[in-house]
Amino acid sequence: MKSSEAISCIAARKAVILCHAFDPANLRPLIDARVPIIEVERQFLDGHHLDIDPLPGLLAALQLLKRHGHRRITFLGGRTSAGRPKPLHNVETGRLEAFQKAVLDIGLDPSQACGAIVDYDGKDMTGRLQGQVWADGILRSPQRPTAIITGSDVLAAGVLQAAYSIGLHVPEDLSIIGYDDSLARFLSPPLTTVAQPYDDIGRVAMEMVLETKETTSTLRRKLPTCLIERSGVGPARA
Repeated sequence: MKSSEAISCIAARKAVILCHAFDPANLRPLIDARVPIIEVERQFLDGHHLDIDPLPGLLAALQLLKRHGHRRITFLGGRTSAGRPKPLHNVETGRLEAFQKAVLDIGLDPSQACGAIVDYDGKDMTGRLQGQVWADGILRSPQRPTAIITGSDVLAAGVLQAAYSIGLHVPEDLSIIGYDDSLARFLSPPLTTVAQPYDDIGRVAMEMVLETKETTSTLRRKLPTCLIERSGVGPARA
């Protein structure tokens, strides 16, 4: 199919719902065809955006940990390595900032409940997940965190691997909470996680598609996260 034919084909569509462009240049055919683009969470264009609020889920996660006596809590977030275009809306930084706000909101000591960011796609010669690389060091510290909240279930899986590799059991010795509700239920033990509202994302995104035909305004919507409790959280151990 020729480029002009591809653009005509795209233009026949009502709109495009996009979760991650990776590179804004990939969106040029859609922009040239004047097809409305609804970006979900990650945002590269100053256009229609459906945001996901991390604060409600992270607030519930910290409240759960606080009830179990945890005070040394670390948030482990991820970022892509340098060289990729920066989005207008940085999801990973937003999750860390929401964690920091929730820490203050429920009265935890921010010097004990702090955050760290690692590269999702960093190189490790052993092939280990980045969550495992980071946790392998921090969990050996005498003042290691008693609980870790991660910015994705993939990072949580890496932390879980690191914990067991050095003889820590979850949740007896360490509590772990994931994010996204993608892999958390399939891990051992199945982890509590901050869940994205996937059904609502689909519904609201489709509503926004229909709205783009009725308005020339830029559409903005936001949906809350929530906490799904499974295993992985237990009483704090000094």
